[in-house]
Amino acid sequence: MVYAALVVVSLVLLALVVGRGRHELWLAGPGGGILVPALAVGAILRDDVQEHDEVVRAEVSVRVRRGRPAATVTVDLRPLVDGDAVAAELGGEVRASLARITGVADVHVRVRPRVLTVKQLARRLP
Repeated sequence: MVYAALVVVSLVLLALVVGRGRHELWLAGPGGGILVPALAVGAILRDDVQEHDEVVRAEVSVRVRRGRPAATVTVDLRPLVDGDAVAAELGGEVRASLARITGVADVHVRVRPRVLTVKQLARRLP
């Protein structure tokens, strides 16, 4: 009976820890660490990405992947832009920002560029 209760409590605690990991990042420091909402980190990175002249719209998703911080950046770019070049530039900037924010040098960043047509651009602008 005691073992069954112990197993149930352990499973509940495990579910809480695993469920929390999807929405929060643990930022370790010299004296401990803090839990930070992944959405807050994503918003900081998104604001940085949207400052680029060629970016019309950006979405950023942040999570922990294989034990390290990871970000997926989806950007809509202005027409006639070299999407690969802008993606490489943004990837470096996001990688540096995510490493600075989390304090982890080994971060994973994936940038998904989408070069808009003129017709699509008209619908995306405010």
